[in-house]
Parts: sequence; C-alpha cells; structure tokens
Amino acid sequence: MAGAGSMSIWRLCFLLVTALALSGCDQFGNGTYRFRMTVVVETPDGVKSGSSVYQIDVAQRLQVTPESQVRKVALTGESVAVEIAPGRTLFTLLKTVSNNDSFFLMSLRSLQPNCRQTYGSAEECTIDAMVSRLSKAGPGKPFIVKPENYPMLVTFGDLDDPTSVARVDPDDLAATFGEGVSLRRITVEVTDEPVTTGIEKRLGWWSRIIESGGNLIPMERTMINGRSRYKVAPGYDETLADIGLSQFSTEAYK
Repeated sequence: MAGAGSMSIWRLCFLLVTALALSGCDQFGNGTYRFRMTVVVETPDGVKSGSSVYQIDVAQRLQVTPESQVRKVALTGESVAVEIAPGRTLFTLLKTVSNNDSFFLMSLRSLQPNCRQTYGSAEECTIDAMVSRLSKAGPGKPFIVKPENYPMLVTFGDLDDPTSVARVDPDDLAATFGEGVSLRRITVEVTDEPVTTGIEKRLGWWSRIIESGGNLIPMERTMINGRSRYKVAPGYDETLADIGLSQFSTEAYK
C-alpha cells in the first residue's frame, strides 16, 4: 500500500506540472519581465538623467504544499550611469542597499505601491498575486522607487582608477558631487525594449579587472583561526568589499 500511495503522489505531481505547462503557469507568476530604471539628478547645469533596461526571469518549481514552493529569479542587465559632470559619473549597482537579490521585489513594490490600500487584502499582495498582475500589464507609466528600495549608488573619484570607487548617499549627492547636485527621483516602468548593454565602454579598466578576479577594492590575505581569509586593505571602505564587476553587469563574465 505504501508503494501505491507514493505512486499516487507522483502521479498527482505529474498531472499538476503538466497542467501548469499547458496553461503557461501564469497563475504562479512564471515569465520574463523587462523594466526600465531611470535616474534623474538635479545639477547646477540642469537636469541630468540616465536609464537602463533590465530583465527578470521568474520560475517556480511546484511542490506538494504551497509552503514548500521554490522560486527561481534570474536578473539580466547593467547599471544606470548618469554623467553629472565631465569625469564624474553616478552609477546604480545591481543590488539594493538592503539585499543582493531584491531587484525583483523592488520592481514589484515600485510598480504596485500601497498594495494593501489598493486591493484590500493580504492575499492580493503576495508575490504570486503581484507577479500575476504584472504578467498581464504592458508598457506603462513610470513609478517612483521609494528610498528604502533604492539600488546602491556609487561613483569613482577617478574613472580610470577602479579602487577609487565610493558610495554615494542618495540624500546628499552634494557631499560627493558638489553644491547644487541632488537626486530628484528614481523610477521603474514596464517596457518591451531590449536589455541595455555597453557599460564596460565607460570603464576602461574593465578587462583588466576581469583578469585579476573581479574585485574593485584591494584585499589583503590574513589568517583567522588558522584559516586563510581576505579582508579589505587599510584605507578602503569595508562596505564595498563585495563590489565587483557583477554588480555593474550580469554579463561581465560571459
């Protein structure tokens, strides 16, 4: 009887997976979505802006219970670059301040703000429900990204020197770029345009960093509890220890 029970469970899973494949899996949010992120900056010389199209592929492997569903999310794209002044460029990284993987959630939350107030129930604001609505939406108006969902912002003191990378405070661009420079807004919108490429053309040291391992900030080898470890070299920002080319482009090593 145990064998028959196992057979029934596997048959049920097979039928469910087959049904999902035939239906396109829309009710579970599978699909490919493209978004345009635009960064607008106020400067003494007028408004400067830059944008980049990125793609998110969403897939789920169905398990027996909803609690055990596994979602696979893949990001393809590159940084937004805004030239503030000759030799001074603001870059968004492919990570938010809070989480490496939250570009997906940032996109959903930005395109469906105030979800509970709009739809009236927690069930309508689950990730699956939000993605399902997104799958039915075409290109539309841009939505403001809230500060808590901002991508990390960086710049280079010298564009020719990757080790000069430095974080930029979104609330105080003037501290980095000078008086009169401020972040006006960051927006996200659904688009059907091609994914943006070419960020490496702005950074002449790109191929050299690929050959050296990908990290921008110098690292020192040290021993901790008898094990070899690496730490940020003195004089550099430890919060940028994991910043490499993959935070500027998902295609850096392809």
